[in-house]
Amino acid sequence: MDESQRKEIKDMINEIIIRKGKILGDNGFASPEENEQWTVEFLKVVGGPVQEERYVVKVNVPPFNGGMFLKRPLAFKIDETSGEIVEMTFDEWRSI
Repeated sequence: MDESQRKEIKDMINEIIIRKGKILGDNGFASPEENEQWTVEFLKVVGGPVQEERYVVKVNVPPFNGGMFLKRPLAFKIDETSGEIVEMTFDEWRSI
């Protein structure tokens, strides 16, 4: 399995993640990023036919200590400049 084949498989996995997000309703959420929220390993199958290399594609998704949302969470913060209470963006909320 060469690097272009590995990239093609990773791209297919990413496309499935994006498509699933669109089906569920995006609501402004960012798609999970490879090497951040998921990784892929290509494990060579041992003992298969000698003339043909075979691999198992392993997708790793680390545990997430938080919630799963179907819509954007409503969160607020105090604006440091004005001192007013303002709504947070999802990226601000996620970074906390």
